[in-house]
Amino acid sequence: MAIKKMFKPRESRNDPRFSKAQFLTSSRFSEREKDVLSILLDEGQTYTPEEAEQQIQQFMTRRVK
Repeated sequence: MAIKKMFKPRESRNDPRFSKAQFLTSSRFSEREKDVLSILLDEGQTYTPEEAEQQIQQFMTRRVK
């Protein structure tokens, strides 16, 4: 008997996506996180909240030269 897949692969789900401006006005992120996002996110692109959080984490944990 075949097992049906219960979940769609990550790429095919319809996760909500938001623009840079929407993230910068969101109450989800602190002012510091918004400053980081204002530098890292590109205008005209859309991102999931998870992608934005990942960008923040990578920035905050990067090695300073």
